[in-house]
Amino acid sequence: SVMGVVIVLNCAALGLSSDLWEGWAGWMLIDGFFAVVFAVEFSLKLCMLGWREYFLGPDHRWNTFETALVGLGVVDLVFAIVAP
Repeated sequence: SVMGVVIVLNCAALGLSSDLWEGWAGWMLIDGFFAVVFAVEFSLKLCMLGWREYFLGPDHRWNTFETALVGLGVVDLVFAIVAP
């Protein structure tokens, strides 16, 4: 799936950012790109399923976990922008 590829690319970017070019400012742009992609995917899924199905349906545990990850990613990005 497309999101599976995005997840693998995000993992690769995280690994590279911690091992190579550690101080490179471009990592924030790359992190921002992935945060936006994951937030859009979350929003689309929430719109398609609706609040009730998303948070109370059979996949509610996974969806809640995904919501927490997206939220933490956005918070991390905001902190990186505000306090570099």
